[in-house]
Amino acid sequence: MAADMYAKVMENQLMQTATLMEEQLDAELEKLDKMDDDDMDRLKEKRLEALKKAQQQKQETLEWRLGCSNIINYSGNVLEPPFQSQKKHGSHFTKLEKKTIRGKKYDSDSDDDD
Repeated sequence: MAADMYAKVMENQLMQTATLMEEQLDAELEKLDKMDDDDMDRLKEKRLEALKKAQQQKQETLEWRLGCSNIINYSGNVLEPPFQSQKKHGSHFTKLEKKTIRGKKYDSDSDDDD
């Protein structure tokens, strides 16, 4: 009986997800259908520029790696990877110090060397 209920819940969840994805896809297709030739050309140009930039970054990274290995003479700084100064995407985590209930630094008995 629990398996039937679990199957129904999973089926409902799957249907809701599929419906949501279908609605998003329909909205995207409708948006593309409404585009005129100028919009399509701008979209193509934007995508082409993004691809060129990505290819340039890959090329510079490859050259940097080969320069670090002394396979080629790298014109840039081999101590600093290319595009390192650009903002990294993703989460930054900070290490939190362990604290006791009283708010002082962590002072577990297992850490004492007495």
